[in-house]
Amino acid sequence: MSATRERNRIAREIHDSLGHFLTVANMQLEAARALETTDPVQARGAVGKAQAFIQEGLADIRRSVAALRSGPLDNKPLAAAVQELVNLANAESPEADFAVLGTPRKLAPPVELSFIAPSRKA
Repeated sequence: MSATRERNRIAREIHDSLGHFLTVANMQLEAARALETTDPVQARGAVGKAQAFIQEGLADIRRSVAALRSGPLDNKPLAAAVQELVNLANAESPEADFAVLGTPRKLAPPVELSFIAPSRKA
């Protein structure tokens, strides 16, 4: 499932990114603590750098989480998402057709997602 692989990739990215930002911010805060009595100005600078890294990390995590939230269904029913894929395919080569037989029923989001996730042949 390529959708699962993509979500796992994004999760690893969040983990790595968060780890980086927290490590650097922690080092800046440790430097600030070491300098607070001997050089308060430099200590405040280290705190400011830590805060900037934390803000950058939060922005990065928000972008990653937004990427996880958006998906191929985008709050559309499965039939509408499949029709959209058929339309895209027809733009390249008008050979595909799609019809829903019977009454569509609501499926759990992971089930719907598994139906439209592109598969790769090994």
